[in-house]
Amino acid sequence: MLLPHINKGALQSMSSPLRYGLAAGFLFTLGVYAHAEPPLWKQPAYSNAIQAARGGKPQAALDMLEAEQRKAPLTGPLLDDYLTLLGWVGRKDEALQKAHAVDPATLSADTLAQLGRIARDKRDYPYAVTLYRQALAKSPSADHSAGLAMALSDSGDSTAALSVLDAAKSEAPKDQLGLTRARAYILAHSPNLTGALAYLQSSRERFPNDPDLERSYTELLLRLGAPQSASDSLKQSRLLDQDLNNQVELDRIAYASRWGDAEERTEQGEARYRTIDKALIDSKVIKSQLPESAARQRMTALADRLVLLQQRNRSREAIQLYESQSEDKLPAYAEAAVADAYLKEQQPKRAIQLYEHALANTPPKDAPLDWRLGLVNAYEDAGQTGNAERAMAQLKADTPRIRYDAPSRQNRYNPDYGQVMQADAMLQAYHNRTALAQQKLDGMLDEAPYNPELRSNCGALALLRGQPREAAGIYTRVLVDEPDYTDAKIGLASAQIESDQFAAAEKSVAAANAAAPERQSTQQLNQEWYWQNRPELVVDSGKDLSGARGAGQSNEWNVEARLYSVPFDYNWRIFVRTYNGRASFDDAPDARRDTAGAGVNYRSANWTGEAAITQSTDGTDRVGGFIAANWTPNDKLSVGLRHEEDTDAIPIKGRLSDVHGRNTSAELGYRVDDIRQFMAAVNTISMSDGNRRDALTANWTERWYSGPTYRIDTILSAYASQNRDIPSALYFNPQRDNEIGLTALQDWLLWRNSTTTLHHRLGLYLGNYYQQGFGSDTSWLAYYEQEWAWTSRASLRYGFARNSHPYDGVSDAGNRIYMNLDWRL
Repeated sequence: MLLPHINKGALQSMSSPLRYGLAAGFLFTLGVYAHAEPPLWKQPAYSNAIQAARGGKPQAALDMLEAEQRKAPLTGPLLDDYLTLLGWVGRKDEALQKAHAVDPATLSADTLAQLGRIARDKRDYPYAVTLYRQALAKSPSADHSAGLAMALSDSGDSTAALSVLDAAKSEAPKDQLGLTRARAYILAHSPNLTGALAYLQSSRERFPNDPDLERSYTELLLRLGAPQSASDSLKQSRLLDQDLNNQVELDRIAYASRWGDAEERTEQGEARYRTIDKALIDSKVIKSQLPESAARQRMTALADRLVLLQQRNRSREAIQLYESQSEDKLPAYAEAAVADAYLKEQQPKRAIQLYEHALANTPPKDAPLDWRLGLVNAYEDAGQTGNAERAMAQLKADTPRIRYDAPSRQNRYNPDYGQVMQADAMLQAYHNRTALAQQKLDGMLDEAPYNPELRSNCGALALLRGQPREAAGIYTRVLVDEPDYTDAKIGLASAQIESDQFAAAEKSVAAANAAAPERQSTQQLNQEWYWQNRPELVVDSGKDLSGARGAGQSNEWNVEARLYSVPFDYNWRIFVRTYNGRASFDDAPDARRDTAGAGVNYRSANWTGEAAITQSTDGTDRVGGFIAANWTPNDKLSVGLRHEEDTDAIPIKGRLSDVHGRNTSAELGYRVDDIRQFMAAVNTISMSDGNRRDALTANWTERWYSGPTYRIDTILSAYASQNRDIPSALYFNPQRDNEIGLTALQDWLLWRNSTTTLHHRLGLYLGNYYQQGFGSDTSWLAYYEQEWAWTSRASLRYGFARNSHPYDGVSDAGNRIYMNLDWRL
């Protein structure tokens, strides 16, 4: 306390009254000072509060400081105490905020070090470095050097951090321990993990059971990918650090996830999931043990469990867990796992959102290939073919064939390159560019002829091209070389189903389920096999709205329906069939045709056939039937024969004269591939009125363009027939006629979601028709149709057609609607 200074000589020279007056004033001043409140730092109550704070009860001192701060800003030791106490009571953000508002030079070295520790905890590493530098400048000590070094290490400058430690003085054993702890921490977080391990092992021998060294050693073991060793070490050290113990358990679960992923690819049956199943149990236990305050670790536990559930192919559980949690900031790897789950559960649009978010929050160089390929597949399943192609193009650009290998310091083949190129080839196949896909796969086969994944993709492409027998041969050869290759087992089963090898398919389906029952591809195979063995309803119908066949015919309609039983003895099915037709005429009564029948259907790898007995139900009371056989020795050639008694092919107007008859036909088809095919057929209809109609048909189909959503085919067709001259015939009956024409058929993919598609098509036909006695004239047809397809269960096609055709020299225009349904019940 400062008091007024008075000169003694001056006081003696004053008069007595003046001296008495001044003395009185001096005594008054002393009284005022005696009754003034001393500063807070001199008050006993504050000293006691500080002592209590050091004993773990800081609130009283903090209340006194905040009351003082309301009077005037705190400075000096009081500000030091205040910032320190804020950190002690957990108000760390507030402490840093207030520290930013003052000059660090005004704070004590201890306070600066305390704030530096808080800044490190908050991952504000640049500010921590600044604070520790100020503390070290004010008070050089081993503790401050250690703090600065660790802050530099946290900020990524381990070289500077080690330099600080090298310059630090460590005279006392306590200082040596502190600097050793700091060096261990820095090395444990540096790239030189081997050197860190050696240093920590020797340091633990010098300072046995030191908590900080044990903590650094445990964290280093986690970085080295040895969580089990870390767990064992932690138990032996008896270090009471629940947070670290929880982290060890979480890392052990994460490591089990990675190990389980490799185990799934190498083991067979349920053994593939031993590690993952145990990790799932452990993850549930650790999640239940984590306190609510451990938010970061609880998030890690949740993320790891989502990954494990998806690895176990429990996609629905993963989605349910994800949608039930309130956290909105999952790690990117967990978002990608949930995206996988949505994709497998045929929710590609939701998968796209999560893949895109995960990739947006991951540096491009660190983005796993599986995520990027998953996004391509999600785009494809959602019908976003343009996005799928752009994502694949970027992925190809980012995946060089040769890349630098840092450990060996050499350029090496990039294993991701082959995977990306295969994915690109199959994307081309799914986008109907099958010839290009074949070219790409053949080029890769030249370099890796025994790669099972590549060969299996060739099998998948053969299936897409409508070559199931070739695909079955490819998959069979793969399994000779790789008996446990699951993809080949699944592909073989699909090829056998498609080529009607049902007995063999049953065994292959069982083998696929024994190998990987939880896989999405296996489950899709099971669905295909299930629907293959269900009853089937096929309905084919049409209705003419006006005109037709030049005979004043209108409002004709016809419906053919077949209901097949479930297969028995693999290859056989029983079916019932009905046919109903009606037509009205301007110059004759209405006509009808109704039949019902039952038969048997046979399907095998090289032969298909059917036979049935029919009975007319329109009052004519005729018994008829049909028998047919088709031989397909390979994927290219097919030869068919068919004979019908009381055939439905008799013109319906002939029914008015009770005309009936038989129809015999033969067909030869040659399918070069999915791009080009040829067909020729002959048939003879013998009618009860003495007429005989002989016809020859041929066509050539060529695909000129195929893209993700559009393709165009042309069909060049030719037809010729001759009929006997039957003057009494009521139906159209040219003695000779022929027609040649070209159809342009365009197909668009209108909508897609996973395995459900909607196509629409526009067909335009232009031809020249010749009729003996009437010459030639133009014929044309335009039709529009849509087709829905629901996996292997069902399809529905319907459309509208308008045509114009000459009959006896007069062109007749007509409209028609039609519908085809194929449904597995």
